[in-house]
Amino acid sequence: MGNASSQQATTTVEFKRNESNGPVTVSMTPNMLRSLRGLAPEASVKGKQSLDDVVRAKVDRELELQKQRKLNYEKMNAEILLRDADDLLRRQKIAPLPAVKDEIIVKEKALVACYKSNSNRSLDCWKEVEDLKAAVLKAQRDFFVNASA
Repeated sequence: MGNASSQQATTTVEFKRNESNGPVTVSMTPNMLRSLRGLAPEASVKGKQSLDDVVRAKVDRELELQKQRKLNYEKMNAEILLRDADDLLRRQKIAPLPAVKDEIIVKEKALVACYKSNSNRSLDCWKEVEDLKAAVLKAQRDFFVNASA
């Protein structure tokens, strides 16, 4: 008990024995007497502060560990995500962009010419619009059929 017991006041209790050696002196601290009575020991102000400091230090240390674990977990997840993305990009078969077919270019020029000649009546160019839409749809279908094969 060293320092703590030397700082506290002690109570001296004498016990008489039947032997001829005389009375036995026992010194007890107030906390020892309280514990013998079944009461909780009184914590000194200094003890409370040091206990608070110890608890605070443990909590701070645990929070720091939790932060570190979270950072490690996020770093690991980011590395896995990057590796998976790289694998997907490597395995991806990149299809070359198809060249615009001559048929679409011709139909587009016909539509532009129609709009220029009928600037006040653009609805008269419905046939050219439908022809261009059909040519684009055919080119899209051909692209997807070739890409999936």
